[in-house]
Amino acid sequence: MAADWANLRAYYSEIQTDYIAAGKSNPEVPTDEKYHTEITFLDGQTVKLKAGQIVIRKPGDANGYVYGDQILYNCNEYLKRPQTSDGKTHYYKCSLLLGADAL
Repeated sequence: MAADWANLRAYYSEIQTDYIAAGKSNPEVPTDEKYHTEITFLDGQTVKLKAGQIVIRKPGDANGYVYGDQILYNCNEYLKRPQTSDGKTHYYKCSLLLGADAL
């Protein structure tokens, strides 16, 4: 999971830097709000996640103001269906949210 988080942080840094430089979201970033098991960096390098999956979305407010991408990572143990009895334990132990909404 540590390798997944390191790759995820590097990817988030890359897409946020691109967003700031371009002033808009990159269409190559998959913001379809579906779980993905790979990260494809903007240079085309692909990294397979080893212990979890990610969802990427463009957050915004009621006025349509968009302020960068959000990435949610959940470990495979947490994503098991039906939810395990210790689901919250796995959530707090192995979930990561980058780019949380700011007030």
